[in-house]
Order: sequence, then structure tokens, then C-alpha cells
Amino acid sequence: MDRRSFLRLAAFAVAFSGTGLKAAMQATDYSKFSESDAIKFDSIVKKYSTPKYRKMKIGDLIAAIAQEFLGTQYVGGTLEVAQSESCVLNLNGLDCVTFYENALAFARIIKQNKKTEADFRNELIRLRYRAGIIEDYVSRLHYTSDWINDNVLKGVVQDITPNFKPLKSVNEVGFMSANPKYYKQLSNNEDFVARIEEIERNLNMVRKVFVPQNSVPEIEKELKSGDIIAIATSVKGLDYSHTGIIVRVKKEARFMHASTKEKKVILDNKISDYLKANNKAIGITIARPLEIK
Repeated sequence: MDRRSFLRLAAFAVAFSGTGLKAAMQATDYSKFSESDAIKFDSIVKKYSTPKYRKMKIGDLIAAIAQEFLGTQYVGGTLEVAQSESCVLNLNGLDCVTFYENALAFARIIKQNKKTEADFRNELIRLRYRAGIIEDYVSRLHYTSDWINDNVLKGVVQDITPNFKPLKSVNEVGFMSANPKYYKQLSNNEDFVARIEEIERNLNMVRKVFVPQNSVPEIEKELKSGDIIAIATSVKGLDYSHTGIIVRVKKEARFMHASTKEKKVILDNKISDYLKANNKAIGITIARPLEIK
């Protein structure tokens, strides 16, 4: 029996001992791969760590790797499982954010010829946390506009939305601080709520724009595989309601995402058609991954 199998068996035993399942869950280290995650990670790294893929444009590489997740189960709140903030690793249950984060993190380590679990975790921390530093719940980039702004500053992506016309302003944010009851880390932590409110104020000082839904068909030809798409929403207090990436198929800019409706990762219709089918989706913001220098 290998060490990983032994640890999983030990955790199982604890779960059904006098300490119960809750204690076992508390002891789980979500910042490490499960056995099935490790198998998937090794498979993807082995397949794409070749000169052929490292020479690809990063957007094309992201789109190729993203398709390794087709059919993967949609799981909401995948980052809310740990008792204290840690960089959760999960390749077998994805929400709309962790889907594109994982594809992007894989592409970035492969471009740098890195291959270990630690390399992948470090890349996710860089993407997922403000300034690439994990401190606590508030240091995570919760709002998509915050994620885009921070990763623009880090040189990971470029917000190309202002290149298009016409444009509209994204909603001001404020949902999290106004509704702490929906977030277990905020519900009994006034300090966290105050810090989130400050982040919201700072975000609202900078205009964020999106391409309106009725203009998206005109710009689809400009979208590239691997572009990260944020779906602007009409819901008050929220900037975006969903995320995914573009995969170009036969000249169509199709939307690939972890679907809440289908409960799995799917390659959907053209992004313009996706928007038409969602009445609260009012347009898109486009973050284009940058090549690693």
C-alpha cells in the first residue's frame, strides 16, 4: 500500500470512529491532491509537457487543456470546504471559476516546463489571491472584476474589452457585504465584512466595462481560443454572474464552461447564442491570457 492510499484509509477509519465524520473532514488537507486528482494531474502534465504544446500560443493551449475537463461534474462552492483559508486543489469537481483557473494554471506551468503538484498549487495561488499572496478569506479574489484587475496588474491577462464599441458600465458591487449570511466565513466575522466592504468601495471607484449582448455577434470574430469570458449580470450588487472560456470550433467562438444547468463542464453554443438564452446575462468582458515572458 502506498502512502497516499494509507492516508486515505486512515482518514476513513477516523471518520467512523468516536470522533465522527466531522472530525475527519476537519483533518482533510484540501491544498493537496486526492488520489483521483493526482492521477488526472499526472495524465494532463504528461500529455502536454512536450515541445509541440509548449510552442503553442497560450490561448490555444488553454483551450486544448480545458477540453480535458469536458464532462467533469459541476460542484458549487468548491473553495468553501476548508476550515481555514487554503488553496483548494480539486480537478474532479469544478465551478465556473475553478474551471478556467485550473486550465489557465496548467497552461502556465507547462509553458514554464514545470511539472509538480507544488508548481501547480503555487500557480493557482498566484491567480486566485490578491497580489499572489494567500493570507485569509479576504485575500481571495471573490469578485470577477477584482480577479481581472489583479491579474492584469500581475501580467497574467489583458482586459481587451475597451478595444470594442459600444461599451456599457458593469454594475457596482456590494452584494457580499450586504449579505454576509450567505457566506459562512462572513456570517460571524465583522472584521472580514468590513474589509470586504472596503474592497467593494475600491472596485467601485474604477469603471469596469462590458460589450452589450446585442453587440457580441459583431465582435465574435475577434475572440480567440482561451479568452476568459465574464458574463455581466443585471443583478444588483453583482458584477458578473458566470465565467468560462472561448474555444474556436469551425470559426465559431463557442463558450466552454462549468454549467450550473447541465451540472458538468460543457462546450456550449456560440457565446452570442449563450447570452440570448440567459435573460440576466447582459454582455461580456474579455480577459485575454498573456504569453509568459
